[in-house]
Amino acid sequence: MLNLSKYSVLVFCIILIILVSGCNKATDTKTFITTDYAPEGFDAWTFFWTAPQINPEADFNCTVLDPAENIFATWNRGDEPVYKGSSQRLDFAPGFLGGDPKTLHKQEIRLVFTVDKGEIIFDMAEKYYFKFYKGGLDGKEIGSISASLQ
Repeated sequence: MLNLSKYSVLVFCIILIILVSGCNKATDTKTFITTDYAPEGFDAWTFFWTAPQINPEADFNCTVLDPAENIFATWNRGDEPVYKGSSQRLDFAPGFLGGDPKTLHKQEIRLVFTVDKGEIIFDMAEKYYFKFYKGGLDGKEIGSISASLQ
């Protein structure tokens, strides 16, 4: 029978807790917000952005928050590489990514980017903006709003 002192077990448990609690925690967060309220009547929208500099091994995510700060949509890059400076877009439409767009009509929209290793460095000389559509992502554009980094 293995005879471990209560202190050995305690030290083991503390180390295990530290290791487990450090998993998947954000080490950096950057939030973009619309510079004006979203238009009324859109049923799809796109966020255009430029990929930031991140640790290539980081878990890189984006969460869209509704006005009540509930999660509206989430995106995870998965195994896709993120090339600093590359043009990106996130498309949101019911059944594709995100919930009911009516939740965001006449509201500020916030996108929160996170990484679990290192930091996120966006090039603010680039343009970050939203486009809103009626009739789906291929429908008529009904508005465009800039995004600012909070």
